[in-house]
Amino acid sequence: MILNYRAIQIGVLTTILVAAGSTLGQKAAPAPCLNRIGQKEWAVLLKDLDPGKKKLLQDDDFRKSQVENLEQLLAFGCEAKKRGLDSEELNAAELQFIRSETIAGSYDEKRLKLKPGPPFHWVTTAQVDAFYKIKANLTAFVRFFETKTELLRRSGTVRADQDPSAADVNAAKEFYAKMKVAERSASLMTPAERSTAEFRVRVQQTQFLARLVSEDLADEVSVSDAEIAEYIARHPEFDDKDAKARATQLRDRAKAGEDFAALANEFSNDPGNDGANGKKNGGLYADVPKGMMVPPFEKAALALQPGQISDLVQSDFGFHVIKLERKSADGSKYDVRHILIATGYKDPADPNGQTVPATIYVRTKLEGELETKVIDRIVAENPVTVEDIKLAAAPPATTRTRVTTRPASRKR
Repeated sequence: MILNYRAIQIGVLTTILVAAGSTLGQKAAPAPCLNRIGQKEWAVLLKDLDPGKKKLLQDDDFRKSQVENLEQLLAFGCEAKKRGLDSEELNAAELQFIRSETIAGSYDEKRLKLKPGPPFHWVTTAQVDAFYKIKANLTAFVRFFETKTELLRRSGTVRADQDPSAADVNAAKEFYAKMKVAERSASLMTPAERSTAEFRVRVQQTQFLARLVSEDLADEVSVSDAEIAEYIARHPEFDDKDAKARATQLRDRAKAGEDFAALANEFSNDPGNDGANGKKNGGLYADVPKGMMVPPFEKAALALQPGQISDLVQSDFGFHVIKLERKSADGSKYDVRHILIATGYKDPADPNGQTVPATIYVRTKLEGELETKVIDRIVAENPVTVEDIKLAAAPPATTRTRVTTRPASRKR
């Protein structure tokens, strides 16, 4: 399990930092890690935050959590530089792309205030054509596109064997040219605007670096199936002996000839046995495509002949008794009935939590504890400073005095 990157995000503040993508920028010496956020930097982060989300920061606990999350983000960015992740060829290229796009995006915002429209709409087709008449620009685009494609493949967003379409390439090519035109035009920004853009560059680069560290720590924050089983064995609250005994009795009754569908309707804990019409469906799953069910269930089901009943099958969801009704000649689809005696667990400390398989609960618990230790260690080893947010005082509530008017008394 990869470190939960959401645990080191800025939360609602992240929304104002995301640009449209990343592109090739000018070569620059690697900057030191971003390790301080003061009031000037907070002003940039808060500038575009909508009033509703900004109002949330008035809550002390929420605001402190945002400060803590930002501390963690900066510490992870510094850790990435310690590990040399920013110097790896692909990552170094992406960091330059982030710089280029963020500067261009900041200038585009300036232009859009004058004339609203889609991003970079003010860059003309003639400018795009002129850009690619320079051979070096086409070479730079190829580098950009190949790098972005490789990053998408590494993240799993794009399959390794999936090639981009001609439409994808053309859209990226147009975007890249417009972005580069905007980046060069950014020299027209004021010093204050340029300073803001440079800070946003560093924040976005830090977010990218933090993701690299979280991926680098995957093995460190994962637990094995054996560790989960050992933990469950040591904690009686996860004991599944009673569930196993109930499932065994039902298996024996089914194999003795009792009606399987009736047993499923009476005893199965499977919520999928409740039909849309409110009636039970006898534990039947029809036309199940191969690969849909969890592996232990499917392996047992497909090993049966139609009409046969399985021995007890255990999965993360509990104990199953399975009866195969039909399977296609090629084994790609099958009809199956089953009875589930669930072994789920609900965290007593979380009244709003849902019941989940014990193995999933334990994995989440153990890996969450590991993640917390890792985050704490990295923050301790990479000291950063994030000031509390000094928000403008909320205007005092207006007190309205209700005036009741009465008709004047008539003199008689």
